[in-house]
Amino acid sequence: MRRAGITTVTLLVIPLSGCAPGVGPISSVSSPVSIMTTVTADREVASIDSTLVAFQKAEKNVTGQSAEGGKLTAYSSSATFRRIDAEFYGEDGRSNTSYYMTDTGLLFFVRDEVVRYEMPLANAPPHVVSSSTSRYYLSGGNLLKADTNGKPIAADPKKATLLARNLADDIAQLQSSNPP
Repeated sequence: MRRAGITTVTLLVIPLSGCAPGVGPISSVSSPVSIMTTVTADREVASIDSTLVAFQKAEKNVTGQSAEGGKLTAYSSSATFRRIDAEFYGEDGRSNTSYYMTDTGLLFFVRDEVVRYEMPLANAPPHVVSSSTSRYYLSGGNLLKADTNGKPIAADPKKATLLARNLADDIAQLQSSNPP
């Protein structure tokens, strides 16, 4: 699947000022430090999820990042992305990564769901053999906490960098189909 098979997406906090779909490139300027606890992050995620219908929505089918293709869906408010979903399919499973940004465009939370199939899709309808959900909490550019299926995992700083890079790639894909 995407980015060398089905892999758990890693995370980096990046500023996304002025980046509604089709509005322009990601700012290279450092963002202000945002202090967010896991409790406030969970509240903000719930708030964003409960109001998705109020956001501007942009979708794009993507190829070349996974064996069976994928889809990017962005939800923006004003000129700022608030949530981006990256769903990718492979012969042996699928992944769905949701990136959450503050109202100033700072990445603060990533949820990564990975489902693996018993055998390649070409052989039979998919039969799920395993699934996992990883959550990554970020604040001020740092990875605060990470867990998989509710069990803590090491908060590797490299994960933050990789997640941000993946998010930047997804935004570039979205903007390539929605020029200003």
